[in-house]
Amino acid sequence: MDAPIRHAKSGPGSGDRNLRIYEKQLKQGAQLDARQTYYYGRELLDNGRYDQAEKVLEEFLTRKDAWTENQIDACRQLAVCRYRQKKDEEALEALLQGLTFDEPRAETCCDIGRHFFDRGRYPAAVFWYRAALLAQKRPQGGGFVDEDCYGFLPCISLCLCCDRMGDMVRARRYNEMAGKFRPQSPYYLHNLEYFGKYMEKQKNL
Repeated sequence: MDAPIRHAKSGPGSGDRNLRIYEKQLKQGAQLDARQTYYYGRELLDNGRYDQAEKVLEEFLTRKDAWTENQIDACRQLAVCRYRQKKDEEALEALLQGLTFDEPRAETCCDIGRHFFDRGRYPAAVFWYRAALLAQKRPQGGGFVDEDCYGFLPCISLCLCCDRMGDMVRARRYNEMAGKFRPQSPYYLHNLEYFGKYMEKQKNL
């Protein structure tokens, strides 16, 4: 049984070039605006400077001139910083804060679902993955979108949760739903084989 369950990822990095640009500006006394502060925090995260990234993203979230989509994503990135520093409950707090800015985004719901899944709290994980399926509003105007969170990832994750809870009927149903989004996914195909073997065993009992 398999599924690509993951935490938020900050996307492909650009080495430390952009980070060096921001830090040069700061050394020269420049004041970063809200958007620059957000991207500075992301660059720190991409370069593994989690403690500094956490502080910058926290400061960004206090800005009154911040764009909503950046605020929502900053909460996801802040959660990653905290997970990497083994501050798991504070990471969850960051994700929940991301729900306060606008309609829930599927990306955030999937991240919260992952939090509970990792701790074996499958009913709670199911709640949040179902919430991801209901979340229709995508990040607007150039915000970061993870298309898998709008269908495939919640379905394949719900399949895994239901399997762990012993509900094979719903697990199969969610895997079928996942296959409609990504019929060539190795996770979906692996699970098809898994369920096929399970059904064969049931026939022979």
